[in-house]
Amino acid sequence: MVCREQWDTWHRGARSEPASHNGDMERRRANRLNWNRILERRFDVVYLQSPTFTGYVTRLFLDRMSEPLHKELLGCRYCVADSGYCWLHHFPAGSRHTVTTMIDSNGAVVQWYIDICASHGVDADGIPWFEDLYLDIVVLPSREAILQDADELNAALVEGKISETQYELAWEEAHTLMRDIANGTMPLLDLAVEHLRDHFAG
Repeated sequence: MVCREQWDTWHRGARSEPASHNGDMERRRANRLNWNRILERRFDVVYLQSPTFTGYVTRLFLDRMSEPLHKELLGCRYCVADSGYCWLHHFPAGSRHTVTTMIDSNGAVVQWYIDICASHGVDADGIPWFEDLYLDIVVLPSREAILQDADELNAALVEGKISETQYELAWEEAHTLMRDIANGTMPLLDLAVEHLRDHFAG
């Protein structure tokens, strides 16, 4: 888990003199049609409303990929996408983050990937999207959380892609999420497999 001293160092070190804000944020769609290594896929969208979660959930089933995707974390190599894997993407209503649960072909969670975002919604085709605010959090099955891409957030501020308000909101959201993960008070991490089983067929 990231300690408080590391967190403060990242936040202080990230701030630089910003350029004027030009609103040039990247909007990402949940169906990931630009990911060329996916050769065959299935994609579904549901809207859930319950005491434990309200919002859109998408399932991207990776039926066949040209090659697996591996990531290095804390000195270990993880396969996060391969043929037979499933990515379940939650868009919690009213939040400034989304959560992608990466599930292997045996039904085991490989990791959760949390994108901090300025906003999220649904386009005219019914596909959920989010506006990326650069900071990300990777959570391993051990519940160890790794903050990523603070340098990209800083660069976005300097280049005028985001405003100072959005910069601070990103850090505020990331801090809240890191605290909730550390305290075991982020129930969505435990709901993903349940949602996959109960709301997606096939």
